[in-house]
Amino acid sequence: GVFTNVPLPDNELDLSKIKVIGVLVGKNRQAMIQIQESANKASVYTVHEGDKFGREKAELKAILPGGIVLVEKIINVYGQQEYLETVVPLSK
Repeated sequence: GVFTNVPLPDNELDLSKIKVIGVLVGKNRQAMIQIQESANKASVYTVHEGDKFGREKAELKAILPGGIVLVEKIINVYGQQEYLETVVPLSK
């Protein structure tokens, strides 16, 4: 893959294509995520807690030793705001 510090391409990012390939825990937590852009191209980005990305503007709430936690704000069928939490585990 390609390693870069370029910001995530948040407007076209599909959250289902995120793969967590590394985490750094400690005072300043960071995670390395890989995004498969095409059949033969994948890019790696470094993200921090509080970053927002994807079409859904999901927020990276926690970086844990076993993966990351993303939280999205959605509107349910009753028109009320609701939060959807997704855990993306560390890839093997």
